[in-house]
Amino acid sequence: MEEHEIGFKVCPHCYSTDLQEKTLVGGPMAHLDNDDRSYKCFNCGRTSVPMEFGTVQDYRDFVAEKTIPLGEVMGEFLSVPLLPLETGGRAFERLYAEANRPMTSVVQVVWDGEGLMPTGLASPLTSYWQTITKKVYMSKEAAFLDLGGINEGSADVEGMRRAMKRKNDIWLDIGLRGEQDVFDAFLMGADRMLVTSIGTASMETFRKAIDLSDRVVPCLCCDPKVRWRRQRGAEEDPERVVAALESMGYRTIGFLDLKRLGRGQGLERYWAGNVSRLIERPIIGGGVTLADRETLMELGAGGALLEPFGPEVMAHLE
Repeated sequence: MEEHEIGFKVCPHCYSTDLQEKTLVGGPMAHLDNDDRSYKCFNCGRTSVPMEFGTVQDYRDFVAEKTIPLGEVMGEFLSVPLLPLETGGRAFERLYAEANRPMTSVVQVVWDGEGLMPTGLASPLTSYWQTITKKVYMSKEAAFLDLGGINEGSADVEGMRRAMKRKNDIWLDIGLRGEQDVFDAFLMGADRMLVTSIGTASMETFRKAIDLSDRVVPCLCCDPKVRWRRQRGAEEDPERVVAALESMGYRTIGFLDLKRLGRGQGLERYWAGNVSRLIERPIIGGGVTLADRETLMELGAGGALLEPFGPEVMAHLE
């Protein structure tokens, strides 16, 4: 296989694609690569030089020859609840300088063409967190979205730091304007930095972010074109955006259906099928609930970004 045909790498032991290049220094900000071309496999835990395949079909054919169920080597299906957070932030401070800041709340949001707008449905983060971690998902992995950082480009670092306190496995989106936002996200204890396209201005910010950390996950917000914080001159075609991100080195990409987010209309299967063909194992959200897990797996998705107030959550909220 010629070098220019190589598309992705696979563990030679368990044939999983869930690999990360071995680094000299651990931690989310490390990007000093070893010279031995070795990768760590998160499926079996071994470190080795990976096998390389040019296309997804080449890989599927190889797995079929080994008579291994594809689902066993493709890695765990991720179920990541989306938690849009209202912290009060700077907007609150401007209006009520003398008042105490309100408690942080998880809110339902919809896309209004300009930003993520709360619908009025909300729950205090403390009680909401207890509900989803102990009664619904039985997991402490979730995505925290700083609405001020995404909509206004003005991250509430202090408010989000309080929200993150004593929580692990958090994907954090505070909006991405530059290098400092990447540093802030991981200093607050984020496991991964989720970057929605509507929370950043251009492709260039993604290029700078991956130079700082390999735990940055782009999330393309579509209606069905890709939407950015400042739309003028930005690339809108999802296929071209994905190709650009892959060329930068991103191998995990999320997609959010803005037309379905917060509307209670469920997953748009046709749209999800289309984006699933753009990259291997995308993470898909926008109207998605636990009931859509099997459908997304059938389409080839690697995970789901779950609605904050899906039926599974509402059944347990007071």
